[in-house]
Amino acid sequence: MFLLSLCYQEYISSMTEEALWKMAALCYRREVAEPAEREGAPVPPWSWKDVRSHYELHATGNFVARHKMIRSLQSARLQAEQRLVRVDNGEKELDRGNADLLLKIVAAESRERVLLEAETKRK
Repeated sequence: MFLLSLCYQEYISSMTEEALWKMAALCYRREVAEPAEREGAPVPPWSWKDVRSHYELHATGNFVARHKMIRSLQSARLQAEQRLVRVDNGEKELDRGNADLLLKIVAAESRERVLLEAETKRK
């Protein structure tokens, strides 16, 4: 799993989640499974979904967790932004509840990004 961590961490910020896990499965295949098979060792055939499930279940590092949190907060922010303006009888009005929610999401996302950046600089 250490090797997958390296593959995963190198590209986590620049790829979609699905593409990232497909690449991690390819990395597993190329760097772990194929050499083991050449030596005659049995190797489980893992699809990218199996790799994702296993990694997410067993990886406990902050790096991956922060990226997952940021992705979740991005999705929540996009949903909140779409509901920011309420239209009643043709009149547009700022929805204060959604505006407060959006500000909280943006603050949480910002905190996660700062923590991620600090963690990345330490490596």
